[in-house]
Amino acid sequence: MGLRMKITPPFRAREIYDIAIKKNWFEFQLGIFEIGKLAHSYMQNFINTNRKRQGGTGNLSKDITFEPKTGAGTVFVGVGNTDILNSRAPYWYVTNYGKKITGEPFVPGGGKVRPIDFGGSPPEASLRGRGTEKVTGVKRITGQEPVPSIVRPMHYIQATQHRVNADLRNLLRRIKGLSTSK
Repeated sequence: MGLRMKITPPFRAREIYDIAIKKNWFEFQLGIFEIGKLAHSYMQNFINTNRKRQGGTGNLSKDITFEPKTGAGTVFVGVGNTDILNSRAPYWYVTNYGKKITGEPFVPGGGKVRPIDFGGSPPEASLRGRGTEKVTGVKRITGQEPVPSIVRPMHYIQATQHRVNADLRNLLRRIKGLSTSK
């Protein structure tokens, strides 16, 4: 004897589209545009506040673009053009995912060099792995030393997607509320 269960969402997407979005298209379009602007700002801020090492230039967050496109019956908002990022900040993938596009872990210096000079003072053990110390010199690894650690992912794309999903749910609730109150 097996237990069968059918789970259905508490809404019907077609119903929301027909009742709410069609009737309030311009409010929906404006809402999507606002969500895109918020996502752009959120992603840039997330990158800058969650930086793992000191002395960053902020180039990655500056190269994240906001690209809205609208047309008859369509709305599109893009945050972060991969062509621009690949040419201006090719490390965007490693920063987000902590690995190369091929899937292998990214080790700074290819695992062949190790930081040895930390601004004239010895490294502080309590700060190890936090990336808060400025490296001013490196030493080639001969094989006796352990390999430098991999880059830890920041997951700024996933954090922004989570924020956009929450904002989109709120927009759909608001649009649905507008259509039922008329």
